[in-house]
Amino acid sequence: MSEVASTSKRRSVGSKSVAFSALKRVPVGASETIAQRFQQLADSWVRETRFTNSMDDIVSNKSLQQIINLGSVVVPLILKDLEREPKHWFYALQILTGANPVSRNDAGNMQKMAAAWLQWGREKGIEF
Repeated sequence: MSEVASTSKRRSVGSKSVAFSALKRVPVGASETIAQRFQQLADSWVRETRFTNSMDDIVSNKSLQQIINLGSVVVPLILKDLEREPKHWFYALQILTGANPVSRNDAGNMQKMAAAWLQWGREKGIEF
């Protein structure tokens, strides 16, 4: 496993303050690809949050925070997953990209939010 240099930051998530690390290198094992690690964490995140209605719990979930800690390299993977089936990836995408292409009118509409992010990704030339 590679050594990771990080700086800890905090972001407000609803009523919670969530810590995440800005990573300089991605901590994956020699035999594990970023895509594999992402998929393991994404599967855990979905499984761990499937029965909650709390956005605070969804975005502060440990698996989602670990995905964010992988860095912007996972943005195409998130967009690909979002294209397959809309999930609450929007917080992670905002943290990783610094963008928010969702209009106020579309906020809360999962299909329209997903469409806005997918369009953003295409406009940025991100292949997913």
